[in-house]
Amino acid sequence: MKWSDGKRFEDRFVETLREYGYKGSYLSKHWLKQPAFIQSFAPTSLVYISNQTDLPKIFLIDDVNISTQDTNQVSNVFYLGLSLDLPQIDVLS
Repeated sequence: MKWSDGKRFEDRFVETLREYGYKGSYLSKHWLKQPAFIQSFAPTSLVYISNQTDLPKIFLIDDVNISTQDTNQVSNVFYLGLSLDLPQIDVLS
């Protein structure tokens, strides 16, 4: 989506976050004061704003066999060759 001034939804979204003081990388002094995560099902939106804000970004997925609206690729395509070394999380009962 673009506005008449040529800006995209993502531009307006990041401007609004800045206007309300949301900034900073994960666990930074600024982020801890006003934590925020940017979440999107559209990978191109996250890539587009990656140079506009250092707030943490989260790519959301649904069914890995359903195509994304912006790239028309299934989510599992984004994970080919991706190796994550994630810490084990203990779930409390």
